[in-house]
Amino acid sequence: MNTVVQAELGRHPDELFADFQREPMAAASLGQVHAARLGDGREVVVKVQYPGIEKALENDLANAAVLVRGFALTGQALDGRPYYEELRASLLRELDYVQEAAQADAYRIAAQRYPELVVPAVVYERSSRRVLCLERIRGKPLLDFMDSDATAEERFRVARLLIFAIWGPFYAARLVHADPHPGNFFVLPGDRLGVLDFGSTKVLSERFAGVYRVFLDENAAGRAHPDVGPMLKKAGFRFLGDDEEEAFEFCQRIADIVQRPIQSETYDFGSEALFWEVKRAFRSDPRTGFTIKPPPEALLFYRSAAGVAQDLGLLKAAGPRPRRAEGDSAARQRVVKPAAVDRPQQLVDKPEQLAACVDDVSRSSRVGLDTESNGFHAYFEKVCLLQVATPDADWAIDTLALPISPLLPLLADPRRECILHAAEYDVLCMKRDYGLSFGRIFDTHAAAKTLGLEKFGLHDLLAEQLGVALAIDEQRSDWGKRPLSAEQLEYAFADVRYLLPLREKLGDELASRSLITEAEAEFGRLVAKEPRAREFDPEGWQRMKAARILDGRGRAVLRELYLLRDQRARELNRPAFKVLSDLFLAETARRLPKSEDELVRIPGTSPMALKKIGAQVLAAVRAGMAAEPLARPRPGGDGRWRKGAPQAPSPEVEDRYERLRAWRRVRAEARKVEVQVIAPNAVLWAIARANPPDLDALSRVEGMDPFRLEQYGPSILEALQSGSGQQKLI
Repeated sequence: MNTVVQAELGRHPDELFADFQREPMAAASLGQVHAARLGDGREVVVKVQYPGIEKALENDLANAAVLVRGFALTGQALDGRPYYEELRASLLRELDYVQEAAQADAYRIAAQRYPELVVPAVVYERSSRRVLCLERIRGKPLLDFMDSDATAEERFRVARLLIFAIWGPFYAARLVHADPHPGNFFVLPGDRLGVLDFGSTKVLSERFAGVYRVFLDENAAGRAHPDVGPMLKKAGFRFLGDDEEEAFEFCQRIADIVQRPIQSETYDFGSEALFWEVKRAFRSDPRTGFTIKPPPEALLFYRSAAGVAQDLGLLKAAGPRPRRAEGDSAARQRVVKPAAVDRPQQLVDKPEQLAACVDDVSRSSRVGLDTESNGFHAYFEKVCLLQVATPDADWAIDTLALPISPLLPLLADPRRECILHAAEYDVLCMKRDYGLSFGRIFDTHAAAKTLGLEKFGLHDLLAEQLGVALAIDEQRSDWGKRPLSAEQLEYAFADVRYLLPLREKLGDELASRSLITEAEAEFGRLVAKEPRAREFDPEGWQRMKAARILDGRGRAVLRELYLLRDQRARELNRPAFKVLSDLFLAETARRLPKSEDELVRIPGTSPMALKKIGAQVLAAVRAGMAAEPLARPRPGGDGRWRKGAPQAPSPEVEDRYERLRAWRRVRAEARKVEVQVIAPNAVLWAIARANPPDLDALSRVEGMDPFRLEQYGPSILEALQSGSGQQKLI
């Protein structure tokens, strides 16, 4: 253990920790866990990988691969190679604690809407590829809770938290926790659940996850989906054989059985009746005319689902099926259904089609609008598709095929309202590429935040407000590639299809609560935003987590690699992260390879990519090693206290900022809106620095538009001029 820690972190555990327990507190297949304490007093746990485990696992996987290839020779139906590769990739990911740390952070972000879930913070300066340091969570292990004399009510509450822990991040971010072993959960005071071990966590494709989101929506409504077979096919399942309909019918029967408890008055997680009913269905109705082949990513999904089902059974929890409040008539009537295609939809890539679109828009006082860009696939981003929805039709304009200048004056006309969701990005892209300033907009995202809705993503709003589920998400696909796929076009049309009715519903709610003026002020701020030219920050490497962990020589190498990556990304017109990953840069700077053989063993890139850039990477390593070692960056990355700020604020400015934050928090709570709706952080900092003595001076602070000045000006001045804790916050 000491050898691994010293090799990975450069120092003996006694030098790294104020206290380090030699006796492991837990052990697993890949490593053991030690309790420790940092110099600042924080309790942590340190997971240390067993020496030689990587080689042993690779040998075992190689032996298993021989068997899998042998089975593949017996026929297509038994070909397990794709599933073996999925399992192999999952196991190898678990060996890399740097990846696990990133996955823990991703899970924490995805679980933010569930405050009952507690995820330990990663201590990056004490972590590496084979050592992982996490802040310690103290609570009762779930295994102990299962064996305790907990009441039925307590067991049901914990079961509910388990469901949140597994399906919440999946629904929010397609993130599956594929190891829901009871040892990875702690029951904490205050009805909270601690979640551990993110080595086998993975983001699934939108093709697969989007379909299962629809299933989860049906679960929440207490129904089974009526078209399980076709939906599974959409998710990537293959139905081999002569009678696909027969396979669909079989899937529907199994789904109806699995959904039955959700339709009942109570959940009983301890009952084995469901298991035996499914088993009998397979035995009594054996199918030899078809084979169902799930996509490989389903392996982790079903591993997760089966694991949490087993946990719930061991909890022996039972409780009432969740019901919506009887007074919520809108919720009672809500039916989540797939997006319908019940109106004309036209891909526009010819001048005569654009003329028809322009004519339709010219006759419409309101239009829905969205853009798709290629930012995930190009260094120099541009708008590749413009979608427009009128009351009569949906249009997807190929901006790479023809100029859209005939449409621009119509979108700039203030007599016409353009309805967008999360408009800032589209506003900036259209200004950057076409010089367009929208005449008038309605942003459904900003409207939802002004109303204080808890969920304001487009998927959530459509489901909650209109009962529509979007099953496909192609946002990150390559919109610059032609021809566009059927899935891309389906996504593009669906993104604008419901903006008009969504605007009607949100607009009515704003009017009923007298919030129209406030929402329109925010819409005006969005329209006024100006795009900034993309600038590469040569010191951006200092904001990478590796910069705080590496030694001075490693940091010099990291800088050279960071500069090389940007240069190559510009040449290829590809995003920097697709040229070389952050993980590859960090590991290369740590290992300092001297040859191509050493380079190809570094995780985070492919041999094909290294064939094109490997020699340059090695040259960058040599240049960094020859340079002066670099000091560890201060918090804030490159020495700047905050992006855009020339220097750290004075204590007086910080004090004023904190008083303004307190004022904003109370104001937001009183109005039941997000704090950013009152004023974003940038505006509070600008006010704190300017310290305006009166309304006239306050009006000159950037971000203080007439609406904010009228609504909040006097109380802002009072918060500034009063001592902390004495100001009148409302």
